[in-house]
Amino acid sequence: LWFEAFDSLWLKYAANIPEARAGKNAKDTSLYDHSRLTSAFASALYLYHKENEDNISELSNIDLSLSERNKEKFMLIAGDFCGIQKFIFGDFSGDSHKYASKILRARSIMVSLYTELAASMICEKVGLPHTSVIFNAGGKFTILAPNIDRVKNAVSEARKEINDWLVENFYGECSFVF
Repeated sequence: LWFEAFDSLWLKYAANIPEARAGKNAKDTSLYDHSRLTSAFASALYLYHKENEDNISELSNIDLSLSERNKEKFMLIAGDFCGIQKFIFGDFSGDSHKYASKILRARSIMVSLYTELAASMICEKVGLPHTSVIFNAGGKFTILAPNIDRVKNAVSEARKEINDWLVENFYGECSFVF
């Protein structure tokens, strides 16, 4: 929780600071976005080398030979909430027409929350911090993760758990695709 609180504060104070200012070229990436992505890469690298039983204390001395550079150490996990339109705009009956705008906003927020929860579940199963979610909008998310078998298993478990819950609660009208 401390890290998430720090992330919120860092967003507030560093979102409008450019990542670097050298020479005549102004950078268009904020210091916040740059540091968040750096955190995602560092977390993924740490888990990759830990899983492969590399000596983590000597990571700065890793031989960067051509064979080491060609290893695929990262993977992107993309999640997509399918059936959004039917979920948001579906079935208004009875007196609900009076409250249509409120219902639409509430369902839209539900899509955002379900997407956030799905990304959070995968990060938790893998052992990644929430900063590894590098994109989350419009019912889609992308997570930067280490390319290890444990991640693939965690995604499979999360897919089954999430989609089973959605079938149970929304009768299969919406699902998550990873």
